[in-house]
Amino acid sequence: MKYEIINKNNRFYFLMDEKPCLLLGGEVHNSAASTALSMEKNIWPFVNNIGLNTLLVPVYWENIESIPGIFNFDLIEAQLQKAAENKIKLVFLWFGLWKNGLSTYVPPWIKTDTANYFRVVNQKQEQLNCISPFCEKAIEADCRALSSLCQFISQHPLKDQVCMMQIQNEVGCLETARDYSRKAQQIYGSTLPERIRELYPQANSWQELSDETFMAYAFSHALEKMALEAKKWLDIPLFTNAWLHKEGKSAGDYPSGGPTKNVLNVWEKNAPSLTAFAPDIYEENFREIIQDYQMIDQPLFIPETRKDLRYLSNCFYAFGKGALLYSPFGIEDLRKSTEAIIDEDQAFLKELGLDQAAFDPTGSLPYFTKCYQIIKELTPFLTDETIKIHSFKKEKDMTYQYQDENYRFLIKYLSKDKKEQLNTAGLFFQLENDYFFAGCNFALFHDAVDEELCSEILNFEEGYFEGKKWITERVLNGDERYTPYIGNMPKIIKFSLYTYPKKEQEVVHEYLADERNL
Repeated sequence: MKYEIINKNNRFYFLMDEKPCLLLGGEVHNSAASTALSMEKNIWPFVNNIGLNTLLVPVYWENIESIPGIFNFDLIEAQLQKAAENKIKLVFLWFGLWKNGLSTYVPPWIKTDTANYFRVVNQKQEQLNCISPFCEKAIEADCRALSSLCQFISQHPLKDQVCMMQIQNEVGCLETARDYSRKAQQIYGSTLPERIRELYPQANSWQELSDETFMAYAFSHALEKMALEAKKWLDIPLFTNAWLHKEGKSAGDYPSGGPTKNVLNVWEKNAPSLTAFAPDIYEENFREIIQDYQMIDQPLFIPETRKDLRYLSNCFYAFGKGALLYSPFGIEDLRKSTEAIIDEDQAFLKELGLDQAAFDPTGSLPYFTKCYQIIKELTPFLTDETIKIHSFKKEKDMTYQYQDENYRFLIKYLSKDKKEQLNTAGLFFQLENDYFFAGCNFALFHDAVDEELCSEILNFEEGYFEGKKWITERVLNGDERYTPYIGNMPKIIKFSLYTYPKKEQEVVHEYLADERNL
C-alpha cells in the first residue's frame, strides 16, 4: 500500500493507494506501549469500538536497543499483529534522543556515558537531562537505531499497517534558552550556515540572532539526518511535533529550539525531509494555533490534543480547516474514572503547564464516538477538491457570519463555557441547493442578499451519509423548523432555502370570456 500526501490547488490530501482519507486518531499514554501485555490489557480491547481508524503508539529506543548494536523488535511485532487484527493503522512515535525537551528514553549505555554522549549545558555550566543536539555521536547512534527499526518494518509482511511516523517528540531543551556546552559554544562562534544567511540576510553571526534560532538550527539539523535514515527504508510521511511557544514565556520554559511558530522558518528550511511540523494543542486559542501552522506550505496534523468533553468538538473545526490527522492524547482514559486519571497525570500536567481539565474525560466517550462517526461520514466531502468547506468555533466571539451569492447566514453560538457542555464548533458545505451543517451547540439565522426578498426554509432534515448518499432520519417542520439548530449532541442537518418578494406583487389576471360574465 502506498501512503502519500499531495498538495492540489493549495489543499493537502492524505492518500492511501491514491484514495483520499482522513486519520481519525488517538494517542496512547507514554508508557502504554512499553509491554505487549499493557497494550493487550488496556488498549486493544477498547480502541476499535470508538471510531478510531488510526492509533499513535510510541516506540522506545531504550526498549529496542538496551545493548549497543543488538536490537529486539518483539514489541513492534506485537503492535503490527494487533493493529492488523483490529484493522487500525499505526503512526509510530519514535521516542529516541528527545522527548518533551528531555532525554529520558535513550538506552542506559547512552545515559551513563556523558563523555561520549554529552548533554546540554546551561549558562551556569550545569549539565541538563538533555543530550546536546551538537553531539554527533549521539545523533549517529539514534540514526542507526531508527534505521534498524525502519528496516524491520519495511521487511515485515504487515508493514502497510504503518501509515506515518513521528520523529522524536516535542524536541528542544528546557531550563535554558541555548546550549553552552563546549561544542555548542564553538559552533556559536563560527560563521553562519548558508541556509541561515538565506533566512536572515542582515545577520552576520549567531550573536545577532535569538538563542532559540540557534537551537532550532541544531535540532532541525539533527532531525533531518534522522528523517533521511528513515526514508531509506520507509516511503511514508514523516513529521515531528511541537510543544507550543507561549506568550509571556521565555525559551527554556518551553523547549527551546523546537518547531514553534517563531522559528518555523528555520525548521522548514533546514529539515525539508519532514512532511510537517505538527502542533500539540492543549490551549484555548485553537483557531490561532491552526492559523500559525498553516502559514507555511505544509499539511496540518494535530497528533496531541485535549480529550475533555468541552473540547471534543474541536475536531469539526480542525477537519474543516484541512487537518489530515486529529488525535486526542491518552485515548484509553475515555474508559477510566476521572479521579484515577487526574492522580496519574498531576506531575505531567504541572510540568507542561496545562489545564487539569484537559485530561478530564468525564462524560466524553459517547460524544467522542459521535464526533468521529460524523467525520467518517463526511470524509468523502471533506476530501473532495470540488467542495468548499467552511468551519467555525467559539472562542471569544459569539457569532460567525457567512454569505454566498443568494443568502447571508448568522451562526449564533449556544455553548455556555461549562465543562459538561461541548464548545460550539462546526463545519458546513453546499451541494447544489442544499446546505449541510455538522457540529454542535449553534443556531442558524438567514436572510436574502437581495433586500427586496425574504428567505424561508424550504426543507429541513436530520440524517446521515452512507458514502455520498444522504439518508433522512427526520423531516422537521412546525416549531421545530423555525430556526435550524444543533444542540449538545453533534449531528448533521440538511436544509434548503427559498425566497419570495417582501412586497405584494401586482398581478394581472387574464380571465376567460365566460368568466367575465359570471
